[in-house]
Parts: sequence; C-alpha cells; structure tokens
Amino acid sequence: MVRRVLTTARTNSLRKHVRSVQIYGDEVEQDFVDAVATDGILSPLILAADGKTIVSGHRRWQSAKILGIVEVPVVVDSDLKDELTILKAILEHNRQRVKTPEMIGREAKALLEVESALAAKRQRAGLKVGASDATCVTRKTPDKTSKKPDRADERVGKELGVSRRIVRDSIEVVDAIDKAEAAGDSAKAEEIRSAKTVHAARQAANGETKEEKEEEPEWWEEWAAKHKRACNAINKILRDIKEIVEYEEGEYLAVSETRIRRSLEDAKTALWQLMPVSAKGRKITTRQEDQRKNK
Repeated sequence: MVRRVLTTARTNSLRKHVRSVQIYGDEVEQDFVDAVATDGILSPLILAADGKTIVSGHRRWQSAKILGIVEVPVVVDSDLKDELTILKAILEHNRQRVKTPEMIGREAKALLEVESALAAKRQRAGLKVGASDATCVTRKTPDKTSKKPDRADERVGKELGVSRRIVRDSIEVVDAIDKAEAAGDSAKAEEIRSAKTVHAARQAANGETKEEKEEEPEWWEEWAAKHKRACNAINKILRDIKEIVEYEEGEYLAVSETRIRRSLEDAKTALWQLMPVSAKGRKITTRQEDQRKNK
C-alpha cells in the first residue's frame, strides 16, 4: 500500500535527483516561472521517502527558488526508497510531459535499464526458489498457442507511446550527443539537440540532409506537429482530472474546474486542426484528401 503524507517543506532543504536532471535537463522556462508567480504552486512536489529528494516537481521547485518562495507543498512517498523504484517513479511522473528527441532517448535508455534490473531480480528469485525446493521442480511443456513475449524495446515503446523504431533511433541520437560532447564538439551536440523530431535528430547525427534522404515529407511533419499539439491538449485534461482525484479540496477543485474547461477548448481546437483543409478553407474527409492527392 502506497503511503503518502501531504505537508510543506522549506525550499532550500530540498534537492534534485541526478537522474531526473540527466534525462530532462535542468532548465525552467520563463513562462513556467511566470505561471507559478501568478497562480502559485497548485500541485505539491513528490518527494522520496527521505523527505528531501525531489521525484516530481523539479521545475516547480526551481521556480520557487527564483521567486523567493520559502516553503512549498510536498507529498512524501514512503514507498520510494531504493534507486530503482525512484527512477521508475521519475519516469512515470513525467509520462505526459512534452519531450524533445533527446529526452525520449534518455527515457528509453532508463527504461531499458529498469527492464534489465527487474529481469535480473526475477532471475535471482527463480534461482533461490529452485535451490530451496529442488525436489518439486518440474519441466513445463511449452504452450505452442501462447503469445510470443514482447522484446524489451517493444515494451519500452509501449511505455513511451512510440514505436520500436523510434526507441532505437532515439537511443542512437542520445549516443551521438554524448559522443560529440565527449569529443568536445559542442556545436555538433547542439545541432542534434535542436532537431524537432527523432528522425531529424538522427539525420543530424548521421550528417544526412533532406536532399540526401527524404523519408518524412513536409505534409507528414505538419500533420505530426498538429497531432502532437492535440495529444498534449488531451494529456493536460488527464493531468487536471488526476489532480482533482488526488487532492479533493474545495478551493483547489474550483481552480481545476476552470483549467479543465480551458483545456477542453484547447483540445477541441487542436483536434479540429488535424483534419485536412481544402483550398476554400472547408474541412474535408480523409477519403477526399486521398482523392485530391491522386489527381
């Protein structure tokens, strides 16, 4: 059973987790700071069992330091004790975050690390059971009808909501960034980081250009950007609803209701923009779009 305690903590007594900084960076946008200055910290920070290490809320904490806020609301999760559990929690709390190709790659590498650690843990547990109860061990007949287990990169892709190819490519991007920085080529690392998509970042890492390898046409990139905006709007609604369920307080509920109404409007607009537009500005169906392209 997860045990959480809602309280407050002095801002200067808290510390960031090194893995969170490695994956998501250490920058906070001015717009985010301005929002905290206007609305305050609406969602408490999540702390590990030590009551000091931030698992979720690094940007809120940094904004509080910039604004001179002495105390911040926090939730201490007593189940977050070992590093593997904390790493899993960090990834889970950032699931709905808008991410760069580098963040996706570093998340993928971290999830593969978690997968490997859990597999080793299961293997050790199996060996202990076999050693203590050797007389009861029987050979299982393979079930030919059973579904083939997913590969590790497939499981990671499902966690991140991307394909197995994106998992592989994003890890390649991260490795290229680290290699460039290790060689002192900060310009190359920044060029890869500045790419908007994993595909573009991989091209930059491999020194390719659109003229040399055109796998994603302009119409696809435009649609992908609109799709990302729609997903972000919907995810924001899900976060607001989750916050209401977790923190049912009258004043907070009123604030969240306003936020959800605004988020619903943003989601409706973003989804409407996903539909192709005709020359006259009228929304057309996918079938009509296909017919137009085939002419």
